[in-house]
Amino acid sequence: MVDARLLHPRQNLRLTIQRIAKGEYVRKIALLCSAAAAAAFVPATPAAAQITSGGRVEVRGGWERIHSSASLAGSPAVSGHIDGADFGAELGYDYVAGSSFLVGAYGGAELSTGKTCRPVFGGDSGCIKAGRNFTAGIRAGVPAGHGVLIYAKGGYSNGQLKASYRDGNPADSFDGSSNRSGWHIGAGVEAKLTRNAYAKVEYVYTRYNGYHYDLLATHLSADAERHQLLLAFGFHF
Repeated sequence: MVDARLLHPRQNLRLTIQRIAKGEYVRKIALLCSAAAAAAFVPATPAAAQITSGGRVEVRGGWERIHSSASLAGSPAVSGHIDGADFGAELGYDYVAGSSFLVGAYGGAELSTGKTCRPVFGGDSGCIKAGRNFTAGIRAGVPAGHGVLIYAKGGYSNGQLKASYRDGNPADSFDGSSNRSGWHIGAGVEAKLTRNAYAKVEYVYTRYNGYHYDLLATHLSADAERHQLLLAFGFHF
């Protein structure tokens, strides 16, 4: 049987206009818009905000300050610092015990633009530059809710220090480099951006073993330490 309403299109149009005038469709549209808006502002589900176990990879960079001191045999020690940029990457794996504690291991590599030069004695100059740096260590943290992790870290560092010395006599000038072992400690805050992406900010302090270089009758001793404030973006997998 054919619906009688289909045989009277003018009547149907008239009824529709009457309903719009009464506000029936307006109310329905308003309800739909309200429902859509509410859905758009529903917070992420707890599962998406949880700190989870698994691997991670990140790129990192930021500001650093390198403090160094150097002394030449028979001359007083001099010290100074220079600010520079640091950039690198880190790969790690985290394990969440229950829902209140995280422990993980990581390894990283980074480069630095930091370099400092100072007079050693008279008109000469000694320079120390930070080269590549490798790190390996562990971190431990506690979830702070809403996908935020507060953590501390520490471990082994192996950095390359480059030294140079220049004076008026080319025979006494030299360039040298050495890979120095050391240690680092740090702390940071990490926050999930999406289910797999995260961002974090952290501070790291590194102390390297002393650097010694001998060439003929010239002996150079140097020490270096590094302060870093870094921002990182990464993904869990």
